[in-house]
Amino acid sequence: MITKNTSCLMFCVLFFLCFSINLNLSEGADSITANQSLSGVLKQTIVSAGGTFELGFFTRGNSANYYVGIWYKNVSQQTIVWVANREKPISDINSAELKILDGNMVLVEKSKDLIWSTNISSTTSNSVVATLNDDGNLVLRDESEPRTSEGFWQSFDHPADTWLPGGKISYDKRTNKKQLLISWRNSENPAPGLFSLELDPNGSQYIIRWNRTEQYWTSGAWNGHIFSLVPEMRLNYIYNFSYVDNSNETYFTYSLYNPSIISRFVMDVSGQIKQTSWSESTKEWNLFWSQPRQQCEVYAYCGAFGTCNQNSLPFCNCLPGFKPKLENDWNLTDYSGGCVREIDLLQCGNGSTSSGRKDKFLQNPQVSLPVNPQTVIAGSAGECESVCLNNCSCTGYSYDGNACLVWIGEIMNLQQLSENDGSGRTINVRLAASAPQLSSKKKNEGVAIGAVVGSVVVFIGLLAIVGVVIWRRQRRRLGATKAVEGSLVAFGYKDLQIATKNFSDKLGGGDFGLAKLVGRDFSRVLTTLRGTRGYLAPEWISGVAITAKADVYSFGMMLFEFISGRRNSEQSKEGMVKFFPSFAASVIAEGGDILGLLDSALDGNADAEEVAKICKVACWCIQDEENIRPSMGHVVQILEGVMDVNLPPIPRSLKLFVESQEQIMFFTDSSSGQSSQTKSDALRASSHSKSITSTN
Repeated sequence: MITKNTSCLMFCVLFFLCFSINLNLSEGADSITANQSLSGVLKQTIVSAGGTFELGFFTRGNSANYYVGIWYKNVSQQTIVWVANREKPISDINSAELKILDGNMVLVEKSKDLIWSTNISSTTSNSVVATLNDDGNLVLRDESEPRTSEGFWQSFDHPADTWLPGGKISYDKRTNKKQLLISWRNSENPAPGLFSLELDPNGSQYIIRWNRTEQYWTSGAWNGHIFSLVPEMRLNYIYNFSYVDNSNETYFTYSLYNPSIISRFVMDVSGQIKQTSWSESTKEWNLFWSQPRQQCEVYAYCGAFGTCNQNSLPFCNCLPGFKPKLENDWNLTDYSGGCVREIDLLQCGNGSTSSGRKDKFLQNPQVSLPVNPQTVIAGSAGECESVCLNNCSCTGYSYDGNACLVWIGEIMNLQQLSENDGSGRTINVRLAASAPQLSSKKKNEGVAIGAVVGSVVVFIGLLAIVGVVIWRRQRRRLGATKAVEGSLVAFGYKDLQIATKNFSDKLGGGDFGLAKLVGRDFSRVLTTLRGTRGYLAPEWISGVAITAKADVYSFGMMLFEFISGRRNSEQSKEGMVKFFPSFAASVIAEGGDILGLLDSALDGNADAEEVAKICKVACWCIQDEENIRPSMGHVVQILEGVMDVNLPPIPRSLKLFVESQEQIMFFTDSSSGQSSQTKSDALRASSHSKSITSTN
């Protein structure tokens, strides 16, 4: 009996010891040795000695694929900075294992099928160890080497989409090999995407390419302090960049003046490079700068037969007669697959079938023409169309004066321009004759014209009647007023006394609607201003050029007041400031009770869909970056139901407003006047020092 109990006790002790080994590896270890491994089914990880980075298995969204990667340990949003097997995902996580084998770190699954390997030659296979350092670098080294050594393989030499402080993006002069920073395919797929950042071997500059071929952005040459086309780098209180050029390689590297700041440099899925820093107070990444500045400057961002419109949301749409090729990818903001025709073209040859029906062309006005056209000889628009129609591969043409341009194959990098852009051209895109965009055009043309004319006449008549009624009422209430030069109205003492209820009510307050009266050049030298707190667009304070988008911001704030029936900023009994737009934006993002945002006087009696639409429009209007805000024309179209609106991101300044009780500044442009720039730099430095204090 005693012998039996002793055997049972020994078995339990051995089991506990084995379990403890795995537990220590997953919760405290920063290295994997030759006799250890990470199990996929147990979701084991290793953590850098200082607790900054973690390595293990991860998946994204609804995908069934798993990967081995490195992420920030203490950042609440799991942010991947490196992926081992980005081109070959794990299909069976239950059998996946990361371990040291024959001097290499390998990832295997199922019947020991090799998924990924460091793929190096090593003669010390029994003493190899893989260590995750506190800078995010995974180093494969001999166990006898110091932990600070570069070893014989390191993840910093094989970056994914993220360039961490201390890492480098280099060009090897001995092998002519470039290190590339390559975007993810989309937010759920870390496979190499279409956009890549690389060092130009012919000059000390960085370039971004589409599909590793088409260059669409350059940093400009390094002048010893900054890249000439990245003036944001003058604000160097955070990042310290340096350039190294020796006989073996050329590379840039950077570090942080304050190591406690969490920052990263990313080749984003948007095709833009972005420098972001983590804000613990708002639990999100704050953008420091991005290039190219505008989304539509990214080459072929919307794919084949897609158009990019900088003034619409979303930026990408298919040409009329086309639809997204990969609908699910578009839902993940991956537009690289482009668009395909809703109805296939007719059989080619002479451009028609036996019935004589030919393909036709649909006009797309006010666009910037795509790249790589071919010039053909044609004396008229009809001849130009005929040339394209008789070529089976020709998909579109443009005729301007004596120039006939045709496009063969997919039409790429097409941009829709604003109505007042004088560089807009017209491209005619080939569609099947049965396409509804063509077949109904002529039949409905007369009806449409009649309807429009009739509507205009009725509208003008009603407007005139309403105008007369309002004018007469105003005359009776305010008395006669005097018109002065410049279409302004002079109000007398009695008029003002009546309008203000014997001067007891304040008329007006604060920016609003005056941006159109301030020229771009003049706005850059403004050093002081007055405005209502919480209604002031960020660009007024940052010193950059003021456009009509500043009024769009104020209109968005006004929309929030329409919804709630009260001022946006109110002080509670506890002395805390309540900012309604912050609350409303979070309700929209989280799918909360929309009707709960309404003015209590309405008792919830409203259409929830309409309220949600107004809330979304308001949130788009108050985005921090002016180029993300819609134009007032688009706002009207959305409110009228002509144009759809997607779920907006929550502006960073909304989250920070209540906590800091100050305006939060973000760098947007380098073209401000000297006095404004100096003040803007001081504000940013002040904001930065406060963020450092809070993190410490």
